[in-house]
Amino acid sequence: MTHTAFSTFVRRPEFWVPAACAFALGCATLGGSFVFDSKHIVLENGRLDSWSKLPALFLDNYWGEFANGGLYRPVTLISFGIERNLFGQTAWPYHLVNAVLYALVSGLLGTLARSLGARHAIAVAAGVLFAAHPIHSEPVANLVGRAELLALIGGVGLLIAAREASTRTSVLWGTASLSIGLFSKESAIASAAALALLPLFEPCSTGTNIVARWARGNRKRLPLWVGVGVVLVAWIALRTVAIEGEAEPTLPLNNVLAERSTVDRVAGALEVSLRYHAKSVAPWPLSADYSLAAIEPTSSLLSFGAIAGGLVLAGLLYLAARMVQSSRLNSPEHRLIGVGIALYVLPLLIIANVLFPTGTIFGERLLFAPSAGLCLATAGILTALPWPSLQRALPWAVAASLLSGGSLFMVRAWEWRTELSISEAIQRVQPKSAKGHEKYGHELFLLAKRTTDPAQRENLLDQAATSIERSIEIYEPNAIAYENLSLVERARGNLDAWTQHAERRHAIARNYASAIALARVYLDRANTPHENLERVRKALSVSDAWLQKSQYANSADFLRTRAESLMYLGRPTAALPILAALVRAQPDDVTLAPFIGLAKAMTGDIRGALPEFTRVINTAEDHPQYDQVIHDRASHLRNRARIYRETGQPDRARADQDQVREILERKIRTTLETDGVDAARVFLRQNKGLLDPADLEALNRILPLN
Repeated sequence: MTHTAFSTFVRRPEFWVPAACAFALGCATLGGSFVFDSKHIVLENGRLDSWSKLPALFLDNYWGEFANGGLYRPVTLISFGIERNLFGQTAWPYHLVNAVLYALVSGLLGTLARSLGARHAIAVAAGVLFAAHPIHSEPVANLVGRAELLALIGGVGLLIAAREASTRTSVLWGTASLSIGLFSKESAIASAAALALLPLFEPCSTGTNIVARWARGNRKRLPLWVGVGVVLVAWIALRTVAIEGEAEPTLPLNNVLAERSTVDRVAGALEVSLRYHAKSVAPWPLSADYSLAAIEPTSSLLSFGAIAGGLVLAGLLYLAARMVQSSRLNSPEHRLIGVGIALYVLPLLIIANVLFPTGTIFGERLLFAPSAGLCLATAGILTALPWPSLQRALPWAVAASLLSGGSLFMVRAWEWRTELSISEAIQRVQPKSAKGHEKYGHELFLLAKRTTDPAQRENLLDQAATSIERSIEIYEPNAIAYENLSLVERARGNLDAWTQHAERRHAIARNYASAIALARVYLDRANTPHENLERVRKALSVSDAWLQKSQYANSADFLRTRAESLMYLGRPTAALPILAALVRAQPDDVTLAPFIGLAKAMTGDIRGALPEFTRVINTAEDHPQYDQVIHDRASHLRNRARIYRETGQPDRARADQDQVREILERKIRTTLETDGVDAARVFLRQNKGLLDPADLEALNRILPLN
């Protein structure tokens, strides 16, 4: 084949036609939101807050403070950081970028097919077939799927550069492509392996001598290999620093194969590989989760699934070897099929847990890279067919693929628009998925919180509890399920169940988040300094245990919990130094002010307490903590009114007390309208300590008589 000039590749139809189709399909995701990991990685990631923080991502792991793990994807994070600083929390620009990247990778795949010898029409068909593959809906619609998009862009770009003459432009292009791919997701390293194998599928004057052919082909690409070597060394060095020897934790919930012996794991992985093959060619129905017990893989190498999986992989490898040894190697169909099989099998051996255990047992998004190889192999098969007959049928076949695949793609894009819709789809398609039921239950809980109708709210909470309990039945040591179930029980008013589930969560997880959450549960159930002191002591015990760990010795969360516990136990003198230290570390934190005010009042420093309550009461509406303090405004006003009385300022005390009555009256009238008279009476009874006798009597008159 005579190679087209490198700079003109992207101006050819094999690039623009697939790119246009992919972009049109990608735009179906523009109505989506931030779902699942996208919330943590994009919205709640403090490392993306400012432009100045972005370069440091090259020295940090993917998850940052959210979780320990060995993932390293700085370019993916930086892309989100750029958007975060430009567009804030508006979702559609992020989805638009994913659509553009999907268009780019689809166009590049068509370009690679042409570079490997496919006719223009067949290269276009390969790119369109890739663009219309329904299984790609997840990496495009789920924002964190951008790692898959960038990794494949890098891998395909490297191979396109390798097919060009070793010019400075092609070397720079290939080096830059691998850099983007590898620093976006670790799986892009498979493209370097594909680059090494590429000469085996190319014609060479040395004839059938495979070793000589391989050596000569790679020598011709020596300048490119120098660039690849520099990228690999830099990536290994930076990744080593970033992850600090951490290993990504793998729970049985996510991958039951991870805890098996090597033999048993390989047996299960071979069986799971059959599912990957099936989803590649028959991508429906689709699911965003296959956690325990959606897949129950075999543990025997003699089982039908393991044997069949092994035979399929052996068959693919044999076919690739035949492409290497073929005497008709100058024909493009052998080259396309051989490279396609290599691009399909190399990442598949990794994602299917055959070579080593990974973080998940099965994921449709992981088929994004292998499907590129499948489309190239398809182009090779088409190239082998008689062109006159194919020329007439190909446009209709491509149109049918685009229509059918594109329709399924858009259906999935619609399901991915919110966490509720995709969670509902998971538990519908995978009724044995523990994570599917847990996620769906949590989304029902969040919907219940937004619902004003009492009957509907109660019904949603019941459904949420049922779904999460089903998740726990499937996989009992599920800390996240217990966390969400505890929230549901609190909303239902089952305080003992709320506490029990929080305790079980911590017993399973034993991490920072579960510990602080349990301590807060204990404190929240201690309503006054004279009630539930045993729970307060438990909160203090949890905090002290974690403060003794060197890495958490200065934890603001646990120090605050300790200070509040000491206040409940009537030890304000011990609490004040802790609160003062927290204020020095966080001078803008207005939520500390009422605790300091109470501590000072309890120690007799009445005048010192007054400005603390005034500070929190006067919090501006645009303050980031306004929503946190506004709910307790009545309590803060009541405390300041008491101080005004003790310091001889009765008029100011009366004004504050009037505001307390007005706040509670508004809440009572709202509760009467939404939840009924019984709920309003409960609310007034719970808050009567904030009212003077006359105000309490006035508010009682608002309530209808039985």
